[in-house]
Amino acid sequence: MLLSRAALLAAELLTVQPRPTGSEWANTHGWIARSSGASEGGRYSTDRTPYMREILDVMCDEVHQDVVFNKPAQIGFTEAINQSIGYSMAVDPSGILVIQPNINLAKAWMKERIDPMLAENPALRGLIRSEGRRRSSDDTMQRKMFRGGWLVGVGANAPGDLRSRAARKVYGDERSGWTLDARNQGDPWGLSAERTETFWNAKRIQGSTPGERGTCPITAAVALSDRRRYHVVCPHCGHREPFSWRDPDKTYRIVCDRDAANQLIPETAHYLCRACGVLIPESEKMRMMDPARGAQWIPEHPGRPMAGFDMGNGGGLMSPWRSWARIMHLWLEAQRDPEKLKVFVTHVLGDPYYVERDRIEVHTLEARAEVLPTAPERAKALAISVDVQGDRVETLECAWAARMEGWVLQWEQHFGHPQESDTWERVFQHIASSSARWGVPLRGIAADTQYATDTVWSNLARWRERLRGVLVLGVRGEGGPGRALITPPPKDVTRRYPVWGVGTDTAKDVILGHALRVPIPPGGPGALHLNKSLDPVFYHQVTSESPMPVSWGGRTAMVWRKRDDKAANEGLDLIVYNLALITAAVTRFGLRLDDPPEAAPANATDDPPPPPDPGLVQVPPTIVPPAGPSRLTRPARPGQKPWATRW
Repeated sequence: MLLSRAALLAAELLTVQPRPTGSEWANTHGWIARSSGASEGGRYSTDRTPYMREILDVMCDEVHQDVVFNKPAQIGFTEAINQSIGYSMAVDPSGILVIQPNINLAKAWMKERIDPMLAENPALRGLIRSEGRRRSSDDTMQRKMFRGGWLVGVGANAPGDLRSRAARKVYGDERSGWTLDARNQGDPWGLSAERTETFWNAKRIQGSTPGERGTCPITAAVALSDRRRYHVVCPHCGHREPFSWRDPDKTYRIVCDRDAANQLIPETAHYLCRACGVLIPESEKMRMMDPARGAQWIPEHPGRPMAGFDMGNGGGLMSPWRSWARIMHLWLEAQRDPEKLKVFVTHVLGDPYYVERDRIEVHTLEARAEVLPTAPERAKALAISVDVQGDRVETLECAWAARMEGWVLQWEQHFGHPQESDTWERVFQHIASSSARWGVPLRGIAADTQYATDTVWSNLARWRERLRGVLVLGVRGEGGPGRALITPPPKDVTRRYPVWGVGTDTAKDVILGHALRVPIPPGGPGALHLNKSLDPVFYHQVTSESPMPVSWGGRTAMVWRKRDDKAANEGLDLIVYNLALITAAVTRFGLRLDDPPEAAPANATDDPPPPPDPGLVQVPPTIVPPAGPSRLTRPARPGQKPWATRW
């Protein structure tokens, strides 16, 4: 009897226990620390995010060495990384290197996500070597030592940390935000991946929300993978397809009702099935994503060694933390601001941001020119931009209407030395008569202050006194990707002059990437019309720049540069300043360019027109000011100056 028991015990000890998959371990032992600030703390479960089951399995297996994710925000990817790291500590210990965009983010991730998980998860508690409650050299803000391995968090901009240690597992989080050249020593991902080459079972996992199309490393990596898409199941007809924001034929898949004013009602959002045409309510979303009903990841290129999970073109519709109604609210808000639109495309849809930057030819602008003896009736405001050169002062007059439809009316060169008062008096008389010339009230003036700075500012001060009720701004162009279209003077820095910053590359994306591409006729929201009386030289100046890839902040970015260093581009700069001026007047000073919306007729169609293309930069429409006695002002506090004279 004793012998048989001993034999059974020996057999049990010698039996190789099957290793759990990543999703099995996460569903059994996974934990989301309540102290990490996560919206849902406690036991981890893929029932909440069923699309994460295969992702966790692939992240923890020994079949795929390279794994890449293109994903929107709020989809659960970072928590999946945390659970796979917990799996590695408890089941498959090894050296783990986690790379964040910079060292501060790496430390914050370790402190806010990993430390709480290790402290609260019963399956991981006690794995890290430490001296009681005190931190030791084996338990720091960047390094955790455990039996059989270690965990280190580093920044992508620190090449020394990337090359200093060999690691079997490497995680790259938010790679589209990394520098592409770590202190002139090469691509950070390439440096870190090189440290895994000595391991037969190496694991290299990278993921990110996408960046700009053409320069985003994560979308380039997905293109080399098997590119899996998560196919959900229609609860009515059983058709299986990925969630999509828009089809190739430009059919939008989220459909909303409209109210009496013909405005979309986000709370009525339904998903349109491509096969049966049924509108599916969001209450069916979890059933659609249930693997038991047939939902699954399907590769587009089976057989490729790299596993790729692509959640673009509407992957955010799967998120359990973001409703379809909320997505529609974000979409409508994004139509007012190019920067919000960029965030919506990359972080909600999971698509790379695309700005159409093909060169516009001079003959294209000449062909869209119109005869404009006066400003159109729907134009509500006249804005004038001023550029100062060594021998002249140039002005550009533009009229603007609702949803930022604009008309370039007149370009004028006022020759004379900019230090002479006579030059500025001629410019002022020209500006003062502009409203009568075009039949539109003058609402703003923006002047470039980079040349003859003191003279420009002294004249702007005089204009402000002589043109009561007109917004007068001094501006300065600021090149580079990612800048806001216009930013106010900083309040925490004492400066001699209150200069407004203009994101020139952002503005040129709007002008050359969208506004001058809207067909004329008919024009419409965001279109930029041109007066046939404009000098042909102006067209050459507007088309003098092209997008070029440059290294910007350690990354490759597309920025606008002159095709010929000797070419003049003042005409383009004037449109940039004019657009920035009217944007500031609308978004920051309460200028209103639209009329109150009219109620839709009783027999109006219920079919909503398709919204603008989310892949293109849209010019922001107006922001309606608070109700008050004037359509162009917002009530001032006691003792406060009118809106047009406030900085």
